[in-house]
Amino acid sequence: MPKFSRKKPIVIEAFQWSGKDPDKEFEYWPEWAWVNNNISFSFIEGKAELLINTLEGIMIAQPNDYIIKGIKGEIYPCKPDIFLESYLPTDCIIKSTQVYQPLPDIYKFQTEVIGNEFPDKPILLDGTMKEETLTCLVEESVELRDATNLPDQADALVDLIYFAYGALHRMGVDTQRVWDEVHRANMSKVRGTTKRNQDNDAAKPEDWKGPDHSWLIAKETGLTSAQD
Repeated sequence: MPKFSRKKPIVIEAFQWSGKDPDKEFEYWPEWAWVNNNISFSFIEGKAELLINTLEGIMIAQPNDYIIKGIKGEIYPCKPDIFLESYLPTDCIIKSTQVYQPLPDIYKFQTEVIGNEFPDKPILLDGTMKEETLTCLVEESVELRDATNLPDQADALVDLIYFAYGALHRMGVDTQRVWDEVHRANMSKVRGTTKRNQDNDAAKPEDWKGPDHSWLIAKETGLTSAQD
């Protein structure tokens, strides 16, 4: 029976080409873009292009396209709309490959260190497993409450994430799918005050639609979900 696999998160280097002659903005290009003569500039009949020597042959980049360096050093162009849909062009993902890499690490820890295999179908968090999870989460919450410096606060928060993701692994839950649905619901909120009475918060508008995780029940019972 085939098993589903999720592509590993990767970090790439990229920059957006302004359309100008590289010789005039040389200092703004990363070194990998101009070494080995992989990219050449063309300006014919008022049309600026970059000719990029890729693994598939010569590819053409237009102004405002992104120039990407892949995980094996390959260079290729990408249209802006596709780039923004496929990647997170933020400082945190460029500076830290770990920010967006919890799931593979959790899987490795749970299976190789503790010996918890991913269940064939989702199971309820109850009994000893629930008590163990609550104990760990409360313990790290207390550490966060008592932390008075940046390293201790960061450590406590990451430990909270580690234990939460670990519990979801033991439950056999597709965490990314749940995350995506929660994120969708959160992104439809608006900045405002809630019953928590915090300034830095988001409120639910009248037409807000909460996360739908009904597919989990279908997976647990072996039935077919409308979302599948």
